[in-house]
Order: sequence, then structure tokens, then C-alpha cells
Amino acid sequence: MSSRPTYEELEQQVMDLQGEVSSCRQVEEALRKRAEKALKASEEKYRHLLKHSPTGIYEVDFANRRLKSVNDVICRVLGYTEEELLCMNPLDLLDEDGKRTLMERIRKSLAGEKVDETAEYKITAKDGRKLWTVLNNAFVYEEGRITGSLVVAYDITERKRVEEALRESEEKFRSLVETTSDWIWEADSDGVYTYASPRVRDLLGYEPEEVLGRKPFEFMPPDESDRLKALFSEIVKGAEGCIGLENVNIRKDGRRVVLETSCVPRLDGRGNLLGYRGIDRDITDRKRAEEVLQRSHHELELRVQERTAELERRNQELQNFTFAAAHDLQEPLRKIQTFSDLLRTKFFDSVNDQGRGYIERMHETATRMRDVLQSLIKYSRLTSRTGPFGRIDLNRIAREVVSDFELQVRETGALVEIGDLPEIEADAGQMKQLLQLLLENALKFRRQGIQPIIKIHADCRSQSRECELFFNDNGIGFDEKFLDLIFKPFQRLHGNGEYNGIGMGLAICAKVVENHKGRITAKSTPGQGSIFVVNLPVNRVKERS
Repeated sequence: MSSRPTYEELEQQVMDLQGEVSSCRQVEEALRKRAEKALKASEEKYRHLLKHSPTGIYEVDFANRRLKSVNDVICRVLGYTEEELLCMNPLDLLDEDGKRTLMERIRKSLAGEKVDETAEYKITAKDGRKLWTVLNNAFVYEEGRITGSLVVAYDITERKRVEEALRESEEKFRSLVETTSDWIWEADSDGVYTYASPRVRDLLGYEPEEVLGRKPFEFMPPDESDRLKALFSEIVKGAEGCIGLENVNIRKDGRRVVLETSCVPRLDGRGNLLGYRGIDRDITDRKRAEEVLQRSHHELELRVQERTAELERRNQELQNFTFAAAHDLQEPLRKIQTFSDLLRTKFFDSVNDQGRGYIERMHETATRMRDVLQSLIKYSRLTSRTGPFGRIDLNRIAREVVSDFELQVRETGALVEIGDLPEIEADAGQMKQLLQLLLENALKFRRQGIQPIIKIHADCRSQSRECELFFNDNGIGFDEKFLDLIFKPFQRLHGNGEYNGIGMGLAICAKVVENHKGRITAKSTPGQGSIFVVNLPVNRVKERS
């Protein structure tokens, strides 16, 4: 039987126990301090992450209806300082719809209902800008009840702007598609319709649903279908578009219509063909009008050809008559001239002054009549035919013409300068006649007491199809208001007493130039001379058949 512990032993055990308790308290205190330090470090790390997070984060205290903390992103986006935000009720940042939505979500959460933690809100910045944000709420619980929330905010203003622009664009496109008189469609790479606007009812008489899943060739006559299939195959092969492609279609009621199709390819990011988007327009009425116009045009052309042939025939008859009449009148005219010459030589002195006047006037009239008939014959020949065209040197022809007028040039004291003239394809005889008449014109209309100076030169630019010939003189000139008149037959600006002639020289010049498909004009100032300008093709211009 063991003995009971002594008082000293009990006292020692109590002291040992007190030491162990003290040691435990020290350990507990050390653990507490370590835990507090770790918690403080964790909170500091959390605060640092919260403040410097690239995403907007803030805390809400429901009891005080205040923001408990905000990070730099929230301050920067909204334009407030941290101090300003911590004094604000978070509801003040929302519009009325946002306030109602948030309060309803909080109510449901407090009632224990499951609520989507993500929602979109419109927030007002300090400068009044409206910003769209997505808020992710994580409710904070203490002792089983919600006391606040931790919110992660994303600025989606740009995305909402793009979505709104896209919505407006789609709405605009839909309005255009539904209101335009044309049919808008989409098809895949095989040509199968995947979309058809409501206007297909007006064009083909089908509902849009009746068109989907079918190909355009199914609405065409067999020959047109074969033609379009071959054409579509080539278009698809090159992933090309089409513009103004006319095709015949058969409406649901059996009537034929002509459509005009334009399309563009739809490609993916790698350039692969996805299909086509296009537009069809009904051009049936236009095609009918074109056919009527074409028939009318054809009929008009036939009538014009018939009238032209008739006019040419009558002109030829008139030319032949003029030539024959002028030719036949020359013989009696020669007799009149012969008898008038006999009267002047044998009986001139035997008649009184009045009789001598009659003889002179008869002789002058006969001479003038001879000039008229000869001019008519020349003009008729120019009108009816031209000689053979060949390569001619205008320098040589110009020298020959000046040589022919040598006596008249010497008598008038004229100075004739010939520049470097070109070679052209022309009728040599008519070109010589042209230069003769222009030189004769310059010599005739000279100024009294002034030496006539006549310059013949040309301007033929390289690679030009025509040359300009210039005939300059320092003669009496004329008023340019008579420019159109001087090239017409029998038109004169001066009376017989001033300058002889019948007004056919420049008319013959104009006819020669016309026969060579050229142009003739003049520039002049009264008393300062004239410049006649002749444009002639370098090579022969063939008649159109």
C-alpha cells in the first residue's frame, strides 16, 4: 500500500504545473503574434493587389451605403479621387434603371434567392460621360448575413459602342434591303441561295422561303440555264464578281422576265470563296423599250439610206446637168465672143459712142460668162470625182505653181517664200489647183503701193496624223464676220470695178480640201493681210462603207 505524497511533493508538482502553463501561454502568445503578422501581411498584399490591379475593383459596405475601398483603375476611369469615391453612395453612380436592377439583385440575395453575379450597368463619370460596365459581384458574409460585396468592374463602353454601331448598320441594311425595288440575295459557293430579300416576290413571284435552297438556274429556260451555268463556273473558278449580267428568268406565273445581276464574292480570312452576295434588277421594260428603239433606229437608218441615195442620185443628175449645160453653152458663147471681137475690130469706129459702149459691155459680159462656165465645169468635176491618190511632195508642187505665175509675180513685184512643206497622200492635180488658187487670191487682193509678200509654210508635228499648211499675205484682208461666206460659190466681198473674178476660187479650194477630208479656214484683219489655214491628213482617209 503506497504512502500518500507529502506536502513538499505536492507543492513541487504545483510548481511544475505552473511552469508548464506559463510555457504554454508563451507559446500561445508567440503563435498569436505570428498569426497577426501573417494576417497583416496578407491584408497588405491584398490591398496592394486591389489597388494596383489592371482591372477595376472596389468594395461596398451595405450597412453604411458607402464604398469601402477603390483601386486606381476605378479612380482613373470615373475621374474621381479616391477620397471623393469613399464618401459616395455607389448607387449615385448608376442611372435609374441601374439602381432598380442592383437593388432588386440585393433584395433577392438577402432573401436567399440565387442571383447571377454578373450584370451590365451604365455608370456616370465625373465629367458626365456615360460608361457601360460589367460588374461581377462577390457578396461578403459575416456571421451568415450579407454585409457588403467585392466588385470587379470591366469597362465595355467601346464594345457597346461597336455593338450599337453594328446594330444601326444592320438596321440600316435591313431597311435598305426591304425598301429597295431590287432583289438582294446571298448564295454559297455552289450557287445555292442562302438568303433572299422580300423583293423576290415582285421579281419572280416566289416567297423568299421558296427560293432558299435552290439555285438561280432553276428559274431559267433550259438554254439560258446552260449559258449561265457555264458562265458561273468561270466566275467561281476565278473567285470574281459580275456586273450587269443580263439573264432571262421564268416567274412563278409562267411569264418571262429579264433580270440584270451584279454580285461580289464573299471570302474568308485566307481568301477561300464562301459564296456570293448580289442584287437583281428587273429590266424587262427597259429591254422591250430598247428593242422598240432598235427597230425604230433600223427603220430610220433604212429611210436615211434611201433618202441619202435619192439625194446623191439627184445631186449627181444636177451635177451632170450643170456640167452638160455649161459645156454646151460654151459653143454659142464662143460665137458671141467672136462676133463681139469682129464688131470691135471692124465696126468700132463706124458707130457712135453709145454703140461703142454697147459693144464693150457685150464683150465684157461674154468674157465674164465664159469665166463662169469654166468655173462651173471645174467645180462640177471636183464634185463628181477625184483623181488617183499617191504620195506627193508639196514642195515640188508649190515651186511649179510659183513658176506658172512667174509673169504675174514679176509684174506685181511680189516676194513668194516657200518653207519646208510635207509629203502627203493626195490627188496631185487637185493639190496643184489648190495652191494655184490661193496664190492667185493673194496676188489679186494686194494693197496698192505695198510690195506683196506671200509665205507658204507648214507645221507637221512628229507622229501627227495631219499637217497644217499656212498661206500668209500682206494684202487688203477682210472682215472675219464674212468668213463662212467667202468659201461659198459665187460669193464676192468686192464689186467688179474693184477686183475682177466671179467668186469661185475659194469655193473650189474648199471643195478640194473637202475631197481630201481636210479643213480650211482663214484669219484676217482689214488692211493687214490674211492667213489661210489648210489642215490635210498626211495619209489618205478612206471612205466609210
